[in-house]
Amino acid sequence: MKNRIAILLMAAVLGSCNNQKKTETEQATPADASKQTAALYGASFEPAQPLDKKEIGEVYQQLTTQDTVEVIFKSAITDVCQAKGCWMKVPVGQDTAMVRFKDYGFFVPLNSSGKEVTLKGKAFIAEVPVDELKHLAEDGGKSAAYIASIIQPRKILSFEATGVLIED
Repeated sequence: MKNRIAILLMAAVLGSCNNQKKTETEQATPADASKQTAALYGASFEPAQPLDKKEIGEVYQQLTTQDTVEVIFKSAITDVCQAKGCWMKVPVGQDTAMVRFKDYGFFVPLNSSGKEVTLKGKAFIAEVPVDELKHLAEDGGKSAAYIASIIQPRKILSFEATGVLIED
C-alpha cells in the first residue's frame, strides 16, 4: 500500500511539471557594459551573431515552398496569440513571419508584443489552408467580419522555433 501511495505521489509531482522552459540569462550590450536580462523559452542556444531583420528577409526571398533553412535571427515581436502564447509574428525584411514553437513544447507570455526577440529554428514558406487562417485570426483577436473575409489559402513566411530569447 505504501508503494502505491509513493508511486502516485511521484506521478503527481512529475505530472505537475510543464514543458515550458524559462531561464534568465545575462547579455552584455556591445555599446556599453550594462547588462540586460532575457527570458529563455524552449531549448537553450548561443545567440552569437544573429541575422538582423533585413538579412533574414533576404533569406526568405531565396526560399521556395520546398526549402527549409536553420537560422538564428533577431527581430521584434509585433503580435502574440492571445489565447495561450502559442504563436507570434515578427517582421522579417519588408514582410512578417509567423513563428510557432517546435512540437508546442513551450509558449511565450501573452504580453510579449513590442519586445526584442532572438529566435533559433527553421525558416520556411508554408501554404496555410483557409480553416487554419481563420483559427489564427480568431486567436489574434480579429473581428468576425475580417475572419469571414478569409476565403483562400495563403503562402506565408513561417518559422518553427526551437529556442526563443525575449529581452526584458
